[in-house]
Amino acid sequence: MFVLTFALGASPGLGLFLPESFPNRICAKAMAFCMSMHWVINFFVGLLFLCLLEQLGPQLLYSIFASICMMEEFGNKVTKLQQTPARSNKMLQLSKCL
Repeated sequence: MFVLTFALGASPGLGLFLPESFPNRICAKAMAFCMSMHWVINFFVGLLFLCLLEQLGPQLLYSIFASICMMEEFGNKVTKLQQTPARSNKMLQLSKCL
């Protein structure tokens, strides 16, 4: 179930969302860093999940995962709100050049 929901949600979404989040001058380096951290964290989630499930129980473990996801979603919304006017101005200037 985890693999299915990850493949439908976080995995492709990350590759589509990240290039739009960073300025062009640092986009490649930021993408490389974020994607490598994504793989490292996923490795540790897969490695430690069963141990944590036995120790903490499913309710607490999924609550921890849900709170991390909610914090990440809040950060995405704040970042998107801060960058939207600058991105739209750049697109408007680019369209005027064409």
